[in-house]
Amino acid sequence: MGGSHVNAVDTANRLEERGHDCTMLVHQEGPLTEWFGRIGRDCEILPGRTPLPAKGLGLARNLGRASVNWLRIARWLRRSDVDVVIPTDGRGIIGWARPTRAAGRGLVYHHQTPGAGRMVRRSAGLADAVVTISRFNLASLPGSMRERSTVIPNAVGEPVVDRATARSELREPLGIGAGTVVVGFVGNFIERKRPLVFAEMVRLIGPGNLVSVMFGGPMDERLHGEILARTIGLRANGSLILGGFVPDLRNKIAGLDVLVAPQVDEGFGLNVAEAMAAGVPVVAANSGAHPELITHGSTGLLAEPDDPAGFAGLVERLIEDDRLREGIGEAGRRHILDNHSVHAFGDRFDKVIRGLGGRRR
Repeated sequence: MGGSHVNAVDTANRLEERGHDCTMLVHQEGPLTEWFGRIGRDCEILPGRTPLPAKGLGLARNLGRASVNWLRIARWLRRSDVDVVIPTDGRGIIGWARPTRAAGRGLVYHHQTPGAGRMVRRSAGLADAVVTISRFNLASLPGSMRERSTVIPNAVGEPVVDRATARSELREPLGIGAGTVVVGFVGNFIERKRPLVFAEMVRLIGPGNLVSVMFGGPMDERLHGEILARTIGLRANGSLILGGFVPDLRNKIAGLDVLVAPQVDEGFGLNVAEAMAAGVPVVAANSGAHPELITHGSTGLLAEPDDPAGFAGLVERLIEDDRLREGIGEAGRRHILDNHSVHAFGDRFDKVIRGLGGRRR
């Protein structure tokens, strides 16, 4: 699970507010369907094996693996009342473009991960529209896709609970005292999220009246093992807590005092935006779409990518200066509410869907 799944639910919610009937389609039961159940979002599990490409199989084997299931999905779509299919990542557009077209349904590719490989480009070429989530994402696309794409930044809602409640709910289960500053990292443990940069930053800051928490799933076993090995001392002295995987982190993020986002090449930076919406000051890598969300020194702080010492220095500034921390947090909150409201997002995405005419081909 990742930000694209959260964004998919948010998109469905906004479209339903505007009169559309949205169904979440999944290929198999697992953490995603369990999360849908917890948040009260109905989903439909499709028959047969997934048509999505599998990593490491290569182009020819993936095409062979998918072809039979493309036919099965196309037959399912013809029997359904689905008018428009909205894949939310590269594997999704590869798996769904051809059966959607074969069934004569509308196709909108919600492009959330930077770049586009050959199979994605070919599949996205079948879409009626491409919606991408940042100028950084748009610039990463080849010219043919870029010309057909509309930039609609993701919607960012405010946390469900107030910050005082969020702080308490974050600290109590982890045994963190009320007066302790909590610095957080949020992201799956993969290389691009740079969890080791965060861990090294914690080591440089050293022990004190500060606890760092890492929320994320061990997607890469080698990297996860390296994180465990490098953080033995930090975890032993209480400087670092591994909080594990949490599907929806909005309220956890709202309970932090500072969010650190060392990730590089983020297509949007949902966790950064969610922290800002909650009034939590952010220190982020000057990479990807982060500079579109953050004006350095005003709505947040930007550090050079892969520079733990740079991150440590900026975090220490925030920890030591209450006025700076509160001022940046409030400026970030206003920026998100003014520029990334759920209402503006819903109106713009609704316009794209209605632009298809609601017709089946």
